[in-house]
Amino acid sequence: MIVTLGYTRVSYEHDSTNKRAGSENGAPAEHEGIRRVSEIDDLKVRMATIEEQVATLANQVQANRADAAAARVLAGAADRDVSEFRAILRNHTQVLNAMNERVGIVEDKVDGLRGEFTSRMDQLDGRIDRLDGHMGQLDGRIDQLDGHMGQLDGRIDRLEAEHGRKLDDHGQKLDEILNLLRSRG
Repeated sequence: MIVTLGYTRVSYEHDSTNKRAGSENGAPAEHEGIRRVSEIDDLKVRMATIEEQVATLANQVQANRADAAAARVLAGAADRDVSEFRAILRNHTQVLNAMNERVGIVEDKVDGLRGEFTSRMDQLDGRIDRLDGHMGQLDGRIDQLDGHMGQLDGRIDRLEAEHGRKLDDHGQKLDEILNLLRSRG
């Protein structure tokens, strides 16, 4: 039978003829039928190998501890980085949400102003249409006044034509009267 301990193989040979005290074959009762390797040199080599392996394992454990400590430091730093990133992300999210709310408020105000502007423009359009109507009426009245002025000019011309001669005659007679009065006086 071969038993492996670490990297060292220790062999025990089964020997039914080797008799030891404590059993039929001389081996202790729990190791009945197994003969131990008794060479001291072999034990020294095995012991040196085991000690070398223990030293190697101790170095590996020390290196693993250092690696684990470094990993813990890195994990802590990564955890802090992640926490900081989450805080920054949370802050950015809050800012974006606040901006989104403000944009919504501004959109509502712009929509309200647009509605007011449209309403006022409609009112102005109505007023301009009414002014256009009044201007049309004024144009009609001015045309009527022009017509009346033309009629008056015609009447005055007729009156001057009809009464102009009479007035000229009266003017001459008045001049004669004035001259007589001056001469007498």
